[in-house]
Amino acid sequence: MKQVGYRREDFTGKPVIGIINTWSEINPCHYHLRERAEFVKRGGWQAGGFPVEIPAMPIAEIYLKPSPRSTTTRSPWNFCVACRFDGAVLMRGCDKTTPGLPFICK
Repeated sequence: MKQVGYRREDFTGKPVIGIINTWSEINPCHYHLRERAEFVKRGGWQAGGFPVEIPAMPIAEIYLKPSPRSTTTRSPWNFCVACRFDGAVLMRGCDKTTPGLPFICK
């Protein structure tokens, strides 16, 4: 984290909160999540945590058949397991990512 500009005291001893964000320009249901993630990060900092945003893949149905529900969970789940987040905020925008994201936290 020091390589991207954080100081050791910014994250040492703080709970790491993963913000799993399905933001994408290709899917209108998720377009607003880029801005909202900044509010979530601010809340994480204010609560004494260390928020870290990671992507989840939202693929619009107009570009992929069959439904992309299972695609959403693969990469973020690996991040959650490898990084051992203390908590997670799941940001999703449509009925296709909503069923997929909760499996990340199990």
